[in-house]
Amino acid sequence: MFKRSMKLFITQSLLILVIFSFAIAGELKVLAPIDGENVKSKDIIIIGKVSSDVKSVEVKGVSNEPVKANVVNGGFFAKVQLKNDDNKVTVSASDGSSVELNLKVNASSGFSYHPDSDEVLDCSSCHASPEKNGYAIQPAAPVCFECHDHNDDKKFVHGPVNMGICVVCHLPHGSDVTMFLRMDKKNLCSGCHSDLMSSHPSSDNKECVECHDPHSSDKEFHVK
Repeated sequence: MFKRSMKLFITQSLLILVIFSFAIAGELKVLAPIDGENVKSKDIIIIGKVSSDVKSVEVKGVSNEPVKANVVNGGFFAKVQLKNDDNKVTVSASDGSSVELNLKVNASSGFSYHPDSDEVLDCSSCHASPEKNGYAIQPAAPVCFECHDHNDDKKFVHGPVNMGICVVCHLPHGSDVTMFLRMDKKNLCSGCHSDLMSSHPSSDNKECVECHDPHSSDKEFHVK
């Protein structure tokens, strides 16, 4: 009982940290694309956040001249064009902080932007009142359900879904993994359920989602 309560406490604490990481703009951070990823096109948009008192960022190491982008309430995006193959890109803020990105152009497999992130570029479509909350979404689910079907209406609801924090499993700006997941499905599930996976009967290397619904199910253990 103690172990279960402790695990629940740790899980809830991690979820809270995820919320605050989106709610509070702090040191310069690039949200998309992520360092080390492949990208499908040379034309990309760098999305990030920084302290709200910073006025601008500059992107160097791209095929065109260094690109400057204004910071609005702690958030920024910069349209840039990469060179072929490997790229080392530096994003610098006017407060002296910087982030280095190593990106590789790979048309066949790579980072894909979430719709709106690279087409509309209207942050207000997902972020309400950025001038008040620094682009935070809390909870995320109502925003996600404006475009996506509800998946929280069955008897057993997965913890993050029940708490309305889709960003625990999905990256809202884009990802190089299918369904904009934070990582491949097996590693994503094992991050929280390693104890269950170690005692799970042989599954012939099937992915967890082949048998379990990661959002909600009418069957125990989220079995489909």
